[in-house]
Amino acid sequence: MTVAGFKAMLDTLDIPVFYDHGDNGTRVPYITYTLTQDNNFFADNKVYQKIQTLRIVLYTMKRDESLMEQLEAVLSDHEIPWSQDETYQGTGDSKVYMEIYEGGFING
Repeated sequence: MTVAGFKAMLDTLDIPVFYDHGDNGTRVPYITYTLTQDNNFFADNKVYQKIQTLRIVLYTMKRDESLMEQLEAVLSDHEIPWSQDETYQGTGDSKVYMEIYEGGFING
């Protein structure tokens, strides 16, 4: 799957999707995704398979299990392994929950 294909997959959730960060003033819920590292399969000074690791962050005003389940279903449907963590950012007017998903996919 390519990065463009991955974004198209996230777009099926019908909430805004951005690479790295949302536009100024974007209202929650929205999703960001970032390529964080590679985990390429290589040997003999050659990369045989490019494997990118992604970070997907779901921003919401309160913990939204329905949206989390939808996102997890999309990842599972496309056979993208993931792990999940959450945090709360409560500074100033930016009080949001962040559901953070880390996963890998093949960049083909």
